[in-house]
Amino acid sequence: MSKFGRVCCELWPDQKPDVIIAQRAGCSERAAQFYITGDREPSYEALMVVLDELRPRKRA
Repeated sequence: MSKFGRVCCELWPDQKPDVIIAQRAGCSERAAQFYITGDREPSYEALMVVLDELRPRKRA
């Protein structure tokens, strides 16, 4: 598993990280699985999904 995949599994331990990335980044679940396993470098959109999750939310 890639470093990206380990971060994804830590962010969403009780859910399927590949499904979450696919929904939020607009890619297929298979592509998200490739990103997580390290078979393919994560796309910019997939990286932004993780960064948006890590960034603190602004409160109104």
